[in-house]
Amino acid sequence: MKKENDMGFNYCTIDDAKMWMAGLDVSDMPTTLDKIIETEFIPWAKREIDRYIGENFDLTTTNEFYDGSGTPNMVLRHRPIRFIRKAILRLIPAVQWFEFKRPFHLNNIDTLGTDVGNRGGVEPIDDVVVPPFTFPETDTVPDDVKVASGNTANFNNTTLQYERADLFVDMAKGTVIIPPRILFLENQAVPFWNYTFLRGFQNIELEYDYGYENLESLPREIRSACARIVAAAVLSTKGIFAGSSAMSLTSEGFPKSYGDFPYSAHVKSLTEGALTSLSPYKRIRV
Repeated sequence: MKKENDMGFNYCTIDDAKMWMAGLDVSDMPTTLDKIIETEFIPWAKREIDRYIGENFDLTTTNEFYDGSGTPNMVLRHRPIRFIRKAILRLIPAVQWFEFKRPFHLNNIDTLGTDVGNRGGVEPIDDVVVPPFTFPETDTVPDDVKVASGNTANFNNTTLQYERADLFVDMAKGTVIIPPRILFLENQAVPFWNYTFLRGFQNIELEYDYGYENLESLPREIRSACARIVAAAVLSTKGIFAGSSAMSLTSEGFPKSYGDFPYSAHVKSLTEGALTSLSPYKRIRV
């Protein structure tokens, strides 16, 4: 499982980038262009997208601490959520805490219709759970959790799973909610707790997976934006190589000269198109 700051997978392939340069003559580029695209331009485009969005899209495991707000809702720093590994609310630090054991995935489809995970509930992830709670191969439960726990999850979207949940997870929006009925689920009043994320400093700990598993599961908009950014970088480089002597040339009906240097019209179009594709994913931090 990828941890924070690992490189993960690239957001597009060289063929994706070449598609956006179809019809343009790049024969005068260096013979090592393919290698440059794969080793330099594509990783660079991935970093540029992450910087612009304020998020990385690789499947990542992170452990974070949050300040309690006094409400039953909390927005996590990353999305989409793939799997809640650990969720602890410290009621009295080092003395009393509550660990959420039965998260239920409320929403696994984002606003663009991308499936970001499985819908349903998760039985307690600990060593006391016994069959029939098993891991079907289609479930997106991390392999290391499967190995550690053996047989502890069931993502069937059933009323029973929903009613037994002690934590609701909106996977697409990246939020967690304490259900109002948790008091009755636990069958007792927990001292010093009003069943909200109690106000406090760094009193909530969450370990979870977020992001997408591979390039194939990445939303098409992200992949297209990466390819356009790479294509724009290639054409910018070509414009520099072409120099002022090529300012008036045309090729296959495409203008090579527009603005300050060759191919600037294409570069501008590709860049603006990429930003438009990325805009629905841009995070606003507070």
